[in-house]
This record gives sequence, structure tokens and C-alpha cells, in this order.
Amino acid sequence: MKLHARPAIRPKRKIPSTKPRAVVKPPTLPVVKRSRVMPQALQALQHQLTQRGKTAKNQRRIAPPPPPKRHTTNIISHRRSNSNRRTHARVDRLNRRLAKHRDKVLQLKDSGVGRYLVILACGPSTEYAELEKLAGHRLVDVMTINKPNKRLWPTKYWVFCDQSQYKRNRAMFHSYRGTLINGSSVKVDRENQIIIKNIHGRGFSKDLLAGYHLGRSTTYANLQTALWMKYDKVFIFGCDMAKVDGKLHFYGVNPDVKERIRESRFEAEAEHYAYAAKHLSAGDRSRFYFCSRHNPWPFVEEFNRMDEQTAVDEILKMAENLS
Repeated sequence: MKLHARPAIRPKRKIPSTKPRAVVKPPTLPVVKRSRVMPQALQALQHQLTQRGKTAKNQRRIAPPPPPKRHTTNIISHRRSNSNRRTHARVDRLNRRLAKHRDKVLQLKDSGVGRYLVILACGPSTEYAELEKLAGHRLVDVMTINKPNKRLWPTKYWVFCDQSQYKRNRAMFHSYRGTLINGSSVKVDRENQIIIKNIHGRGFSKDLLAGYHLGRSTTYANLQTALWMKYDKVFIFGCDMAKVDGKLHFYGVNPDVKERIRESRFEAEAEHYAYAAKHLSAGDRSRFYFCSRHNPWPFVEEFNRMDEQTAVDEILKMAENLS
């Protein structure tokens, strides 16, 4: 059976309209009268929300502030004030202590008139001196420096200026019955003791009420004591300021300081003695006799000098003229 092809249907052509398009207007909203109260309420609410938002935003962004730091300046000033208070308290205690000994220091003044004084230091040359001959002489007083020498002990005076000497000779200190003369750095008190104020720096004091200059040497300090007491002559044994037979002290080794360090200090001590030689009058210098052949320092030539081996006999001969 033969089928016939269906003819294609041609779509109808749209003819554009010539009529103008209608304008579609949006629906008009009813007109509402605005209230005067609403804008103020909205503004307040908006302001409130804005502030809350800002606060929350700042809290998220800004870390909490660190704790306040303590000022270093305040700490230093606080420490300084405490240190000043302690210093003032220490000075007050020292002044009260010195005031108790003022009358004793005054009793020493001119107490050596018409007498001789032998100062017995710790140098090794004392081993060559006949010290035993001086024991009990009625016109010759003996002053021991630091470590007592058993060859001539007890003596009328025993002097030292630092606390270490007390610690090393504690038992002898409390049993000693003579006159103790100590520097103000010695912290122990006894009835037979006289305390003199330590003065640091260079000088030579003629007024023990003001104190004496240590001069890095107990012997140097008590040359000032001897001059205050107005002894006619003062003989210093054991002021060697050098090694003698390989030793620096008659008793051997000083446990408080190494020999090398102790030997290096003699130069500084000699400067103080040289100061005294320069500033003392010829009459004051003539009172002092250094009884040592071994002292190498030039200042000794400004004073009198004797041989320690013959010095004791010469002292006894000169003492005969006192009686």
C-alpha cells in the first residue's frame, strides 16, 4: 500500500500589533501618617544596638590590659631608704658606744709622761731581741700588738683593731687583766677595755677623742696612741715589713691571709708611715725608735733606728736616767 507524504504545515506568522502598549503602574501603597514618637524611639534603639555592637567588637579585638608593673625606681629608692635607716642606726649605736669610753680615752692622755713605752709587734725580728729583760720594769711599759708573745706576757697594754684577732685569741682576751685598747670594729666589750674610733684614709691623729687612722696597720694606729699618752720615748720592735728568715710573723703563718698577699701590702703601709714622717714635727719624730735591722722602707730613716739585738740593753740604760 502506498502512503502519501503529509504536506508540511506552515506556521502562522504573527503580525505585530500597531496598538501602543499599556503602561503598567505599580500598586500604590496606602499613605500612613508618620508619628513623631517613632523616629525618636527607633533612634534610641538603633543607638543602643550600635553601642552594644561596638562594645562586643572591642572586647573581641582588644586584649585585657596587663597588670601594672612595679617601678624599678621605686624599688631602688625603697632599698636605699632601708639602707639609709640601717646606716643611721649603726652610726647611732657606734656613737653611743664611743660616748661610754670617752672618759677612759681622756684618762690615757698624758699618762705616759716620764716613762718609756715598748711596742711589741709581730715581726720575726723579735726573736733576736732579749725581751725577757723588760718584764716588770717600773719605768718601761709594754704594749702588745695583735698576737701575744709568750716571751713577754702579760703586758700592761694589749691592742688590736679588728674582730679576727678577737676570734683567734678569744680565751686570752677574756682572761686578760691589763688594759685593752681596741678599734671600734671590735664588737666585744669588757670593763678593762678602751674603744677608739677607726678613721680610714691617710692621716695621723693627735686627738684620740676623734679617733685614730688605721693606716692598714695596728702598729701605725697605736703610734698615735703613744703620742696621745705623751711617752718620753717609744721603742717599736717587730715592725719589719719584710720577710726575716723566710717568715713574716714570729708565730709563723697568719691563718687569715696568704703570705703572698700579706707581703704585697707592705708598700701601702709604708705610704702611711711616710705620711707621718712628713707631717710630724722633728720633736714628735724624735720620740720614736724603730728597733729592726730588717725594715727596708725609706721612712725609717726619718725616725730613730736601733738594732733589735742590742736595743733592750740600750733601753734599760736610758731608763736609768729617768729615775
